[in-house]
Amino acid sequence: MSRIMQDLAAKILNAASLPASGGSPDVRSEVPADAATQYSLGLLYEKEGDRAKAAEHYQRALTAYPSYAEAREGMQRLR
Repeated sequence: MSRIMQDLAAKILNAASLPASGGSPDVRSEVPADAATQYSLGLLYEKEGDRAKAAEHYQRALTAYPSYAEAREGMQRLR
């Protein structure tokens, strides 16, 4: 399931034309599925232009996994 979520997040990054992080694949495998799901939702809302919803989901990803660099980067893009 974790691998599926990682692949989905990568596809969303590509579709949203957002940069991938420089994190190693080993670090990404540690991201809990719920954090990856929230991050993916944040990307979708960001792409749609709903900054408030995007920030909400990035924050949920960070709450689930505080070391989630991609979610932190998403929050920084919204500032």
